[in-house]
Amino acid sequence: MVCLTLVNLSEGKDAKEEFDDAGHSKSAIELMQDYFIGELDPTTEIPEMEVFRKEQDTRFASKLMDSAVRYWAIPAAAVGISVVVAILYARRK
Repeated sequence: MVCLTLVNLSEGKDAKEEFDDAGHSKSAIELMQDYFIGELDPTTEIPEMEVFRKEQDTRFASKLMDSAVRYWAIPAAAVGISVVVAILYARRK
């Protein structure tokens, strides 16, 4: 579990120092060579990601209510059919 914690803490960074400080055995060091991907370029800087928020439509709630009032029959029909099917199924048993 300690190694997994070191990996999580070193995610996206060079973990060589953490690996060496953990006191791994010679076999672990040899095994690491199979999974070694490469060295990170310390001069490359990852730019910060900008987050843009889409302007929310202020009339969304009123549009939703208008649609619900206009198309109320569709969910009512679905519920009604479900109730009828449930009653018929319960009578059959």
